[in-house]
Order: sequence, then C-alpha cells, then structure tokens
Amino acid sequence: MLAKVQSHWFIIALISVLTIGYWESSRLAWIGELAWLRTAIVSTVLFAMALPIPLRQVGRSMLKPWPSLLAIGLNMVALPLLAWFLSGLLESTMAGGLIVASVVPCTLASAAVWTRRAGGDDTIPILVTLVTSSTCFVVAPLWLSWLMAKTVKLDGWQAASDLAWTVLLPMVLAQLSTLHPKVAKWSNDRKVQISLFCQIGILSMVGIGAIQIGMRQIGGESGNPWFNFMAVAVVTLVLHVAILGCGWWLARFLGMERSSQIAVALASSQKTLMIGLKLAVDCGVSVVPMVVYHVGQLLIDAALVERWRKGKD
Repeated sequence: MLAKVQSHWFIIALISVLTIGYWESSRLAWIGELAWLRTAIVSTVLFAMALPIPLRQVGRSMLKPWPSLLAIGLNMVALPLLAWFLSGLLESTMAGGLIVASVVPCTLASAAVWTRRAGGDDTIPILVTLVTSSTCFVVAPLWLSWLMAKTVKLDGWQAASDLAWTVLLPMVLAQLSTLHPKVAKWSNDRKVQISLFCQIGILSMVGIGAIQIGMRQIGGESGNPWFNFMAVAVVTLVLHVAILGCGWWLARFLGMERSSQIAVALASSQKTLMIGLKLAVDCGVSVVPMVVYHVGQLLIDAALVERWRKGKD
C-alpha cells in the first residue's frame, strides 16, 4: 500500500490541492490575486525544468527532421483545432480551459522520459519540446485570439510579451547557464531533486487555479460542477487519445521506423502543465481541463509505454 502511495504521490497531491483550494477559496482568495506570485513560480519552475534538457542531442534529431515536424504539426495545429471543435460540448469556462490546454507547448519532461522508456527515439520529443516552447509566446496568443475571441478579451501583444518573459527567457537563461561545465554537471547529477522542485511548483499553481475556480463558484457561476467535471474528463480523454493515435498511425503510414512512431505519438499529444495553468488563470478560465488532461496523459501513456516496451503495438 505504501509503495503504491509513493509511486502515485503526485496525482494524490494534485487531487488534494485542488480540493483544498476549491473548498477554502474564500479564505485563500488573496493568494489567487497575486499576479507577481504566479509569474515568479512559472519562471522559476521553467528555468529549473530547462536545466537538464540535453540540447546537444537536438542535432541528432535535426538530421532526420520529418518525425519531429510531424509531431510539431499535430501538437501545434491539429490538437488545438480538435480541442476547439470538442469545446462546444462544454460550458464556457471549461471550454476556454480546454482550448488553453490545447495551445500550450509539449511537456518539458515526461514526453522524452516516456519515449526513452518505451524504446523510442527520445531526441524527437526533445526537439519538439524546444520548438513548441520557444515559439509558444507567439503561437499561443494567436490561437487564443482566434479561438476564444468571443469569450475572452485578450491583448495579443501583451500576452506574447508576458509569455516571452516568463517562458522563453527562463529557458534561454537555463540553457546558457549549462554552458558552464560545473552547472551542467550539477543539473545532470540532481535531476531527481530538480524534478521534485518542479512538481512542487506545479502543485502551487494548481492550488492558485483551484482558489480562482472556487471564487467564481461562490460568485454565482452557474452549472453543476460534478457534471462539468465528468464532461471535461471524457472530452480530454478523447482529445488526447485521438491525437496520440493520429501520431502513431501517420508515422507508420509514412514508413517511419517503430522508434519514431512511438516518439511522434507521445510528443504530438502531450502538453506541459505549468504554462497551461498560468495561461488559464490569466485568461480567467478553468484550470480543470489542463489538470485533467495532464493526469490523463500520465495514466494513459504509462499504460501504453509498458505495452510498447514489450514490443506490442
């Protein structure tokens, strides 16, 4: 029992933080209003996340760019369009949260880890992560301005500037710092501690988002929260599985080797939680779709990875 709790502690903590933030939102409302705190958490966590990324491996993936380009196209174009189509099944704040979740970059960590564990080419998700993360300050505001124009008043230039400062700059500084041999060795030797630090930061942002959800409910937002949650769970599951399946079968159809098929499937369908939480809070939409999508991709992809490790399709 203890071993199971330890292996699933992050998901347990996610649920706990969501519950506490939601039910204690009236007491913790002041935390949700601290914009500088959200920015500081996101920038610090993204800096830490980017430290262990082996930038030197990207060159290997660029020698055969087609799998990476396919994954980037699915992640940045197909997934947001499908999310927009499915968002019509949800109430407004949940629909907005789903669209936000769809436009954020590929996850900075788990895509490469899962790919490597499944026997795939882990240089592909590394390149996909770097491209989607370094361009999200332009791509995400453009998508949001188009897909959410009727529900959210978004200043595209302000959003792009904000993402450049809080997402792109920390990642660039992290990679520049690893040019120093001691920093590179330190970040490589402490991947576990860095990962734990990042997970705590993510939990902090989940708590802030939960507080804001609770405050909107207290303020009179309509809708059955349990029905809305179940609807989000089904829609995000369909969204993730659909894009993952498209990545796998398109890579196979185009004659890519099995290691590339695995990498494309995972990199095209995974999304980073940290940036999604910030965008959702800044746009005033629910963080629940982003959290549910993240938990879903962890559970679904974990099962698939074990299947792929055994050589099964």
